[in-house]
Amino acid sequence: MVLPAFYRLAREGLLPGQWRLVGNGRGDVAHEDFRAHVHDALTESGAKPDPQDWDAFAQRVFFAGGGFSTESPGSLLDVIGKARSALGGDPQLVHYQAVPPAAFDGLTEALGQHGLARTPAWSTRSRSARR
Repeated sequence: MVLPAFYRLAREGLLPGQWRLVGNGRGDVAHEDFRAHVHDALTESGAKPDPQDWDAFAQRVFFAGGGFSTESPGSLLDVIGKARSALGGDPQLVHYQAVPPAAFDGLTEALGQHGLARTPAWSTRSRSARR
């Protein structure tokens, strides 16, 4: 249900002006194939994308394959690096982990090890930590 909610936020202009959505998994899926999967998921959930809205949304959706672990980040670091370059500055990363509880610890450890869990200077947590 995250994809329909994300699509609706984008369609209603409630996301930042510049954003990227990067899916991650074990398989090696082309960006276009992942976009088709997202389109199908939206259609099945009842949030069938409007063709005009969909094109703008789809151009910001990417996939990073090869899995993700402390030993190997797959292509996630490369895809996020390209997204960061396209966005400029120091964009905020939001990690949604739809994984079984047994996988959560390993994934969060890998996020930290690969530098994807640092707290930006502008976040509430880091401001309160400085007090």
